[in-house]
Amino acid sequence: MTETSQIINPWMVENKSGCGIDYQHLIEKFDCSPITKELIERLVKRTQNGHLHHLLKRGLIFAHQDFGTILDQIENNKPFFIYYVRRPSTPSVHLGHLSTLLFIKWLQDEFHVPVVIHITGKEVFYKNDLPSDKVEKMALENAKEIAAIGFDVKKTFIYSERDFLRKCPAFLRNVTLAARHLNFASLTSELAFDGSESIGMANYPTIRAAAVMSSSYPFMFNGRDDIPCLMVTAIDQEPYLRMIRGVTKKLNFPTPCTIFPQFLPALQGIFTKANSTESKDVPPSCVHLIDSAAQIKNKINKYAFSGGGASVEEHKEKGGNCEVDIAYQYLRFFLEDNDKLEETHKTYSNGTLLTGYLKKEAIEIVQKVVATHQERRKTITNELLQEFMTPRQFDIIPSS
Repeated sequence: MTETSQIINPWMVENKSGCGIDYQHLIEKFDCSPITKELIERLVKRTQNGHLHHLLKRGLIFAHQDFGTILDQIENNKPFFIYYVRRPSTPSVHLGHLSTLLFIKWLQDEFHVPVVIHITGKEVFYKNDLPSDKVEKMALENAKEIAAIGFDVKKTFIYSERDFLRKCPAFLRNVTLAARHLNFASLTSELAFDGSESIGMANYPTIRAAAVMSSSYPFMFNGRDDIPCLMVTAIDQEPYLRMIRGVTKKLNFPTPCTIFPQFLPALQGIFTKANSTESKDVPPSCVHLIDSAAQIKNKINKYAFSGGGASVEEHKEKGGNCEVDIAYQYLRFFLEDNDKLEETHKTYSNGTLLTGYLKKEAIEIVQKVVATHQERRKTITNELLQEFMTPRQFDIIPSS
């Protein structure tokens, strides 16, 4: 694979060669480290009953930057917080986001850790030709979707920038500090800005930098500026992270630690990631959490790329390719039963399980996951959402 065949940045994820995303190449390119057996063993020792999330078991959390620092905090009973960014480009969250958010919830449940969810409405407004009221409406809908994941309201703060930034001078102070240490050369080299971006978009990385600093949330952490942040984010955000890490080092604040989940692939194939954008001219690339059971069935049956044979006879003779089959990839992300997943891999690979039946399995699992979320979504009243989004005092509960 050549350097130019794979494009990974905050605006595009694609392997133009048609192959799957080369994660080993990304580890090397972005100076990350693989998730090792030793790191997982350290983590599992501190979990309740030795339970490990299936994304970690299957290598779907594939890389990190300084995750050892967070493990040190856990082992020494010291606090940290988790930070997650959601760009509200559509009203609904899709399955790729859900997978990461469910993993973050698992971390919160296991280690009693505070979670900060940043809904980046300003970024969407600066980047896209959308009216501000529409962006804010989508941000609110996204906040409701995220609240429905099941986070502990006593340990979770969700904020949309328009209201929060006006109310928190400490956050704005850190934005100002970050602005002093970012320059236009870094925007060009790291974020591939070409000079056509608005001034708002050029300034936006200062907000992202401030957002990982514990002192930006004095109501949560009693003004402390020394609490490390763990970001759980896709590796296409690494150019932002590189700038943020540089800023925090210059300000002598804790450098954010990061773990990277793999991308949930698009329905069309493993060469790109699931994308929220849908239109009449572009086939859907993902399942959204607002989709009905019928819509989920239609999307997977009609659009999910198959790794099966061209005919039943060929499939039975040569078997299917699980590595490129999207229905199987959905099972990797959402079927928690490891024995069932292994059996599916075996029978599809040897041709015993046909493509239609594999898609049927994926449809049933995804329908169940989405239906469960939709039931939780009904419980998110305006009052409960307001509690999630109100700046308030948190007790820093050390990991146990």
